[in-house]
Amino acid sequence: MDNKKDLIKGWLLILATVVFIVGYFLYTFIYLKDAPSEDWDFGTTPFVPSSSNHAIEKFDIKQPPLQIVKKDSIRK
Repeated sequence: MDNKKDLIKGWLLILATVVFIVGYFLYTFIYLKDAPSEDWDFGTTPFVPSSSNHAIEKFDIKQPPLQIVKKDSIRK
């Protein structure tokens, strides 16, 4: 008799977990809407990656700097 009660309790726990997960995702799907799209306005400034006026390092475009590898990152 105890075995049957434990089996029912186990299935009720699984069912409660499934209901909670499905309910949580339904809540987030229904009540939490997508964020509004952003209106990016770059004005007259052209958007070119890595062409900031505030760049710290200047280098020759014809010969870019070499990659620096630290000794600690080399595996033996």
